[in-house]
Formats: sequence, structure tokens, C-alpha cells
Amino acid sequence: MAVIKKLLMVSVAVLIVLSACSRSMPPDDRTLDHFIQAFGNAGHSLTVLSEGQMVEATSVAQMDTPLYSMVGAINGTLFYHNGSPVKIYQYKDKAAIDKAFKDFPVMNNQGWVVNGFFVIETNSDEVRAFFATIPLAP
Repeated sequence: MAVIKKLLMVSVAVLIVLSACSRSMPPDDRTLDHFIQAFGNAGHSLTVLSEGQMVEATSVAQMDTPLYSMVGAINGTLFYHNGSPVKIYQYKDKAAIDKAFKDFPVMNNQGWVVNGFFVIETNSDEVRAFFATIPLAP
């Protein structure tokens, strides 16, 4: 009987360890527009350069596209917050983000912030802090 109890306890322990190790990051169904809307809903004014003037922007369609492939991303957008450039990059998955941070040390040195499958590049601590709080899409 004691052997069966030990075997059962070991089996349960192995199952717990295996389930904990096999957990992966939840799917991230957000889009770049999800982030832009979150900034707008929080009262952040986002602008783009249009015909030599800064104009308010409310969607990714109005924004410029940074050279996102240079940092291994699959998509990206560029806008300005209080005159400072902000770039948000979208990655395929966590592995792609990890590879980008390894391959491009500037991402670590300049404090780029990760939120799900998205990374932000900006000099603004306020924007970085807000970006980090944007939740997964419901």
C-alpha cells in the first residue's frame, strides 16, 4: 500500500511539473490599432507628420511605417507623442522577440518595452509605462 501511495504522489508531482513547463504565452490577438486606440482612450494625443505639419492621428492607417523588418518584426507603426517619435513593432511570437533582443543589443540598451507580442521604442518614460499596462484584447 505504501508503494502505491508513493507511486501516486510521484505521478502527481510529475504531472504538475510537466503542465507547468508546457505552459506557453497566451495568444495575443491584439493589433497595432488596439494600442493606438488605448493611447487615444487614455487621452494621449498622437500626431503624424503630414504635408510638413503635425496633425492628430487616430488609427494606424494614418501613421507612417517604420522599417520594422530591420528589427525582425512583422509589422510596425510610427507616430509622435509630445513631439517625440514612438515606434511600436509587432512580432510573430515570443521566440521572435527573444531573437530580436539577442540580435539587436540596442533594444536592451535603450529600454525597449515588451507587451505580449509587441515592443515599443521611445524616449518617453510616460509612453513606455502606459504601453506596458495595455491589457490583452478581451
